[in-house]
Amino acid sequence: MSFALRIAHKTIPASVARNAVRSLRISASPQYPRSPALVPQLRRHFASSGRVMLPSLVQGLTNAEHVRPPPERDTSHPHLFYHPLTAPSAAAFPPVFALSFLEKPLNPEIPRSRTILGWVGGQEEGMGDEGAGFQENPGFRELLHEAIADALNQPGFDEAIEADALQRGDGWLHITDNRNVPALNRIGDPDDIVGTVMVQDGKIIASTYQPMPSYRICTADGPTHLPEGLAKKVLGYLEKEWEKEQKDSL
Repeated sequence: MSFALRIAHKTIPASVARNAVRSLRISASPQYPRSPALVPQLRRHFASSGRVMLPSLVQGLTNAEHVRPPPERDTSHPHLFYHPLTAPSAAAFPPVFALSFLEKPLNPEIPRSRTILGWVGGQEEGMGDEGAGFQENPGFRELLHEAIADALNQPGFDEAIEADALQRGDGWLHITDNRNVPALNRIGDPDDIVGTVMVQDGKIIASTYQPMPSYRICTADGPTHLPEGLAKKVLGYLEKEWEKEQKDSL
């Protein structure tokens, strides 16, 4: 039985899917025991909803007693890693992955860590869209906007965005996700506008930053892919959050 990973309508590179599922199968071996009670629960969930786990089921998966295989890097994205959460048997169910910009292992005591963008299900070949949905993690959205608001206060945070502000002069400047850059002098899709900020005399007024409610962490074009300067700031926030969570769980 083979699987492919999909986020929205985008198929994850086959090498990532193969390696991840191979690791999952290894972790399902007798050497790494797992809770058998999760299997029927997952079967019912995928059969009924076709979506990635609800938060309560994610809690059960991340706290399952088995050794997790290492995360897999998505070579089509500069920072994305897939962290396996399940260890399915050959006849059980598609695997589930937590998406993160950190390669560091997830803390099983914090199943909804703010370092997780969301969860995506593996897709068995020939099963349609079942298990392929993406479930966003609200905690990551909060951290994302905290990091961006902080970055806007620091001169030189991103040359491209500051150049856009200088060119605009006055008015509102949209910060757009790089996964779907709009054509010149066009406004990006609502799903891809991360937030907006006021510009006066070519300078960004950081205190006016407003998150865009319509922004989606994951679309058919893939997960969040920020401009370089903002991405660096978010990665710094994620590293600090990871360290804080490790200390808090001791």
